[in-house]
Order: sequence, then C-alpha cells, then structure tokens
Amino acid sequence: MNTIKSKNNTTNNARFLATARSLVFVLLVTTFGLVNTNALSEEDYDNDIVVVVNVNNTINELSKKEVIDNFMGRFATFPDGKRVEPLDYPAGTELRKSFYQLLVDKDERKIKAYWSRLLFSGRASPPRKLDDVSTIVSEVETNEYALAFIPRKDVTEKMKVVYDVK
Repeated sequence: MNTIKSKNNTTNNARFLATARSLVFVLLVTTFGLVNTNALSEEDYDNDIVVVVNVNNTINELSKKEVIDNFMGRFATFPDGKRVEPLDYPAGTELRKSFYQLLVDKDERKIKAYWSRLLFSGRASPPRKLDDVSTIVSEVETNEYALAFIPRKDVTEKMKVVYDVK
C-alpha cells in the first residue's frame, strides 16, 4: 500500500515540476523579451528563395553547381558563355544568411573568410552588393547579365526563375 502511494506521489511530483518549468520559461520569455516577435519581419518567415535572371537572358535553368560556381566566383559567365553579374546583399541580412546556408551550407563568417582568401590571391571578385530586395529586383529587370537571389514573392514579369533554392 505504501509503495502505491509512493509511486503516485513521485508521478505527481514529476508532473508538477514539468508544469512549473514550463511556466517559469513562459514568464522569463515574456518578462525579459527572450523572444521578440515584433522584431521578426515577414521576410524572416519566407525561406522560399529563388535565383532569377532578366527575362531577356537566354538562360532558362541553372543547376545548383552552376549557381554555386557563379556566386562563389568560380565562373564569370553563364553556361552559354555570356558574362554574368551576380548580385548580393550586405552582410547580416537574413535573406543572405539563408541563401548561403541553403546553397553551400556555410554561415556568413565562413563566406567572408572564403572571399578574403580569394581576394588576397587575386583570383576572383565577390558579387556586387546592393542594399535591398527592391534595388536588386530593379537591377535584374534592367540588366540582362544580372543573376540574383530573391524571395519568390518578389519575382516580376520582367524576370525568370532559373533555380529554386529550397
């Protein structure tokens, strides 16, 4: 009889502790702002990233390897031999972080180190950086040689998707 009560007390104590831990976590999060939902933008939730070119570009599709080769400075041309002008975002932007993590499984620190080595050796130049999505969209719409990554929701009729990152 005492063992049954002992087991029930142990079970009740475990449930109580689990509930208490959950409540403490919720209180810490709400009190100290450990999760700031107001700071998250719609773009933070949009991981549907695509690589685009101008609608007049003759390229209709790129492989993952070709996208990597162009954005990582290995090639300066599209597969058809025409020059390519890859476009990028400033360091620290969520879209840039997501793109490189999905494409080459590297964080920004590793991407920066990669480009530092290439620049020092004089072998390649990094993609041209533009300020934001709207600036990149405008550039792709007017530049036949531009290659950029943007959220799918920002694709216009003046561009075409050549690679789906996710």
